[in-house]
Amino acid sequence: MLAIASLLMCGLFSEPASATACIAADAQDGSASKKERAGDAETADGAAIAPAAPAPIYIRAKKLYARPDRVLEGVGILIEGGRVAAIGAELSAPKDVRKLEADVVCAGFIDGWSSFALDPTSFSDERITPASSALDAVDPYVDARWEREIAGAGVTSYRLQPSVSTRVGGLAALLRVHPGRRASESVLLGDCSVGLSLTAGRGGDVFERAAQVERVGGAIAEGWSYLEEKNEYKHELAEWEKKIAEKHKELDEGFKKAKKDREKAQSEAKDKGGEFKEKEYKEDKKPKPPRYDEDKEVFARVANGELPLVVEAHSAVQIRALLAAAERFKRARIVLAGASEAAAFAEELAERRIAVLLAPTPLGYYRDSLRANADLSLASVLDEAGVEVLFGSGGMGGVASRDLPLLASLAVGHGLRPASALAALTTRPARVFDVAGRVGAVEIGRDADLVLFDGEPFAAATKVKYVLCGGDLVVGE
Repeated sequence: MLAIASLLMCGLFSEPASATACIAADAQDGSASKKERAGDAETADGAAIAPAAPAPIYIRAKKLYARPDRVLEGVGILIEGGRVAAIGAELSAPKDVRKLEADVVCAGFIDGWSSFALDPTSFSDERITPASSALDAVDPYVDARWEREIAGAGVTSYRLQPSVSTRVGGLAALLRVHPGRRASESVLLGDCSVGLSLTAGRGGDVFERAAQVERVGGAIAEGWSYLEEKNEYKHELAEWEKKIAEKHKELDEGFKKAKKDREKAQSEAKDKGGEFKEKEYKEDKKPKPPRYDEDKEVFARVANGELPLVVEAHSAVQIRALLAAAERFKRARIVLAGASEAAAFAEELAERRIAVLLAPTPLGYYRDSLRANADLSLASVLDEAGVEVLFGSGGMGGVASRDLPLLASLAVGHGLRPASALAALTTRPARVFDVAGRVGAVEIGRDADLVLFDGEPFAAATKVKYVLCGGDLVVGE
């Protein structure tokens, strides 16, 4: 009864404070649920037991959104070993395989901006650096029932950032929502992005906050310089190694002659009563590598386009300054988060292929004027201009991720095309955060993170029937 009461108290739209309170109030009652996890099983000597491989599952779908722009009618889907093994209209169910049916099937939703499993002490830790890892900030005691509630909304993975309310957010990780496994067993990618915020420390006026953008450009510039130093060192080291190899070859080839010349010189010195002196061999000095700096290592990857940089900025002044600061870094993959006043920059964002990560927020919902998108039509405006829009729950605590599909539905109600809303929760975040080879689409070889509905994903009356995470049936068991 306590667990049910706690869930009711949280309500449909849980504010971060209330959700945290719900979790705290339910801590004692949730202890059993934590121990029930299959991933937490241990042997008598304390060693962890590897989770069992998912059992095969056959799904019959009236409609399959393989991708938002690729719809298949009346198909079978075979799941084996946690992955999509086969898809086809003529595909029949093997013997002794569990069978599921659904009107609509699509890839599991990805929350691009979450703090669900974040250790409370890491939420606003000012000691976080760019190289701080989200995997070190995961709360190991997250209640499995909260994960089931998030999965029950169709959200199967989320991007977790070490600190969401400070200027530096550290290295984010993409984690799977799996009530039966530890976080360490649910990592899709341990370093999917690095985060910065232009809204943390809200003192001063908007122009003072805009000045923070200079630090963003400065960090990327330092990373680029560090990358150039590393590349120069590699070049110098290669040249040095080549010279040494040539010298060794020369010495080996002239060894016999050099030995005779040395013996002759020794004999002549002895005959003349002089002292024989060895010729000192001086090897070219080996080049020194640049001094290792883990934070510069991170921004070197950002400058080279290997790692997305998620920058939270809301005001037009900040966005304009950010676009100007990032202009000279052609390889950098900037993701603009929050972006409350981004409509005026839609064409430029589309032209420069800068993705925008939105946290759609309805009236009456928890809102900070700097962190929320007050205009629910913003996603539609940006999408129509060709901007790649992603959705996230806004880095709010508790189980806010469970509301993400509903918030996307509200954006659809304010003009966003359903196909774009589906892409904002599946293919786009998977591509932007470099996990498109595993999740975000229903294709052979991809991880079986799937949601099965009894209707269209964003229709008001539609309900989730089943959810698969990594091939395991976690909702609708």
